[in-house]
Amino acid sequence: MTIRDDLITKVVTLILRGSPGAAHARLVADTERVLLREALTKCGGNQAHAAALLGLNRNTIHKKVALYKLSHLIKGHFGGWPRK
Repeated sequence: MTIRDDLITKVVTLILRGSPGAAHARLVADTERVLLREALTKCGGNQAHAAALLGLNRNTIHKKVALYKLSHLIKGHFGGWPRK
């Protein structure tokens, strides 16, 4: 599946309206956060499965979960799925 150019153009246009010099970092961070959130949701909060889906190391996923404050999506996290 590929992302349509018109959708990418709309996102980039919105990003470029922000602070000068930070567009690339914002685009990467926003995209990465959404991608990680969707992968964790699809994988039922399992970090190892999300890592495999994204082609990343599980430790990288763990660091990015903390960075983007997505721990509420992790299986077994207090307030999330119960531990077995």
